[in-house]
Amino acid sequence: MDGVPFNGKISDINPADIASISVSKDAVSNSLYGSRAAGGVVMITTKTGRNDKLSINFSGTWGITQRAYKDYDMVTDPGEFYRLTWYGIRNTLWAGGNSIEDSNLGASQNLLGELGNYNAFIIPDGEYLVNPDGQLNPSARLRYNDSFADAMFRNAFRQEYNVSASGGNDRTDYYVSMGYLDNDSYILGSSYKRFTARANVNSQLKPWLKVGTNIGYSKTEQNGVNETNGAAANPFDVARSWAPIFPVHAYDAEGNLKYDENGLPIYDAGTGQTDGTTTRPTATNQNLIANLNEDIRRAEYNNLTSRSYIEFKFLKHFTFTANYSYDFTNDSETLFYTPTIGDGASFGGRGTKGSFNTTTTNFNQILAYSNIFRVGHNLSAKIGHEYYNYKYSYLAGQKTNFFNPTNPELNNGGQMQYIDSYTDNHNIEGYFAMADYDFRNRYYLSAAFRHDGTSRFLDRWGNFWSVGAAWRLSAEKFMAATSSWLNDLKLRASYGTQGN
Repeated sequence: MDGVPFNGKISDINPADIASISVSKDAVSNSLYGSRAAGGVVMITTKTGRNDKLSINFSGTWGITQRAYKDYDMVTDPGEFYRLTWYGIRNTLWAGGNSIEDSNLGASQNLLGELGNYNAFIIPDGEYLVNPDGQLNPSARLRYNDSFADAMFRNAFRQEYNVSASGGNDRTDYYVSMGYLDNDSYILGSSYKRFTARANVNSQLKPWLKVGTNIGYSKTEQNGVNETNGAAANPFDVARSWAPIFPVHAYDAEGNLKYDENGLPIYDAGTGQTDGTTTRPTATNQNLIANLNEDIRRAEYNNLTSRSYIEFKFLKHFTFTANYSYDFTNDSETLFYTPTIGDGASFGGRGTKGSFNTTTTNFNQILAYSNIFRVGHNLSAKIGHEYYNYKYSYLAGQKTNFFNPTNPELNNGGQMQYIDSYTDNHNIEGYFAMADYDFRNRYYLSAAFRHDGTSRFLDRWGNFWSVGAAWRLSAEKFMAATSSWLNDLKLRASYGTQGN
């Protein structure tokens, strides 16, 4: 970013502050970045001010977030689910050697028992929910309609605001901005907030001397959901695999919600909370909606970036630039499983806290040369040195047996499970050179070389080189007839080494 390696997340950068993004696919360009270019190079340039009058911009956007695609065609009607389950039981009995009449009767008798006695309907005493003819009892009256799939998805609100001021004169330009994003997810319990600020100032102190600094800050708060596989953990798994007859909350025999001593609805955990039920066959002591509301998966991320440079021009064709960057990130994470229900119940609650700091500095010095020889001969070259330092510190701990079921702090836990910390450091140093030549912007030659060393390997040093050539066919006389419809046509080939 702005000519210096960036170790943060691209989501930390406000899109309103980005002037351009380019992806380098050329071997010559990538080899100049040495050991860090194995996966390609994405170059981001942030906005600067202009030598113009003060310009203030404000934008505000609002929207609704919802599922873009419908889910699979599944059984969502409780009555249809009971009937299909009835046929499954009937066919199993019939395939076991029973007569069709006995199989039909057996399916009606065993239907609710196979489903933990979960009955989403109220039926007269002594009657079957699904009669031996395979039809839903016409006297059945809906008791509840409270599926997990309906409870976990929602239409969420999104809002974003950005304000910036830019301007300058013939000596100094500036750009300052602030942004705020609040984006709730269509999944219950998931949200994302981001605050950003940036100041970019450049000043031409002398005709031969220019300096600048670019400072950015971002803070994000993210609440997530369980993304692992599991019959009762992943929201999408539950939405697609749990039958529509299993309610989110507990109900009495007449279909009324049941409440606890605090006046809050009781969640159905699959262990008899709903009147008449025994054990839910899907997953016991689990309720995804309760966990989405009461479990905590929160991450707070702070990112401070700074880039400063000084540029000297001398001897007409030479420019020396020194770039220094300092980046610091802090990632504070909380993972808490409530002791009341779900995966944390058997531990009396389980909480994990972590703090992870990353500090990087990068200092490079580049001497560049550019000249035009005679008519049409253009030559540019640069040599440079770069030093990069990375430091990462990790601190995390976990406790169980939480006294207050709503407090995720570790001093609320009774039993220590672990506490761990470590620090990771590494350095990268590189020397590089690059040259480009073209004749009349028609024929091009380029070459690059980098000698990189890293503290991570025993064999620390590696060489990365590349060569390339290009021909702009559209500039040739024989292509003149295509000028009305062809803007540019270039044939380019390059070969180089990249590594890690």
